[in-house]
Parts: sequence; structure tokens; C-alpha cells
Amino acid sequence: MFSFKWSYEDVICPNLFLIVKNYEEMYIRDEKGIVLCGLEVQPYLAKSAKDVAPEYLHFFESELDSLGYKYTDRLMEGPCGDNCRVLDSYKQADCLNPEKLPDWFKEVPLVLVDRDRIYPKDEIYIRELSCYY
Repeated sequence: MFSFKWSYEDVICPNLFLIVKNYEEMYIRDEKGIVLCGLEVQPYLAKSAKDVAPEYLHFFESELDSLGYKYTDRLMEGPCGDNCRVLDSYKQADCLNPEKLPDWFKEVPLVLVDRDRIYPKDEIYIRELSCYY
């Protein structure tokens, strides 16, 4: 459970294989659409991404870009901790056909667990809080 989200876009986060799947999500918004609190249920991911080689973070960012998205937070070592973890298997990714995923992802299935600062890369005006609400 959290007390706010940075993004207050209508769609907080796209469902992509690069992002951990939410089993359930519920948000309470104010009249401006700002998320006041919410609940997201995700699988527990035991594997840290701390020892992931830097090139995999680059692969992640490049793949996110090729899918048409940008991320406005830090993947690792952010002010609130790491925003990525590693799946036990690429087959746990949020996709219909995991066999078609990129080879780098099959080697190191790195996923984003913080699901609120991902936007279409061509979006000029994003609805994101600039400070704590």
C-alpha cells in the first residue's frame, strides 16, 4: 500500500514484459486525478538486481525505448531504493509468448517493480507530480 503515485496519468503503467505484473491494483484519486492512495499486488521477487552487469540495464533502457516508452526515475540506487528486480525465469514475464522475448532478457529477466513513472516517449506533457503531494 502506498500514499501517493508520482504519475497521475489515466493509465499509470503499461503492461510490458519489462515490468512486473500487478495481480491486482486499485487507486483512489482526487478531483484532479491525482492518486491519493492505492494498492498494488505483485509477486514477491527474491532476486536483487544489484549485481546485474551494467549492460543489462542498458539493454533494458534500449528495449523500453524501442517499445515506445521512457522512464523518469532511476532503475537502481534511487532515493527510495532499487526499482528493478530479477525474475526467477523469463517465463514469468508479463507476456503471452515468452519464447519470443529478447535473448538478453532470457539470460537476465530484469523487470521494473516501481510502476508509476513510465510514459510514452513522444508524450510532451506528462502528468507527474513534481514534489511529494
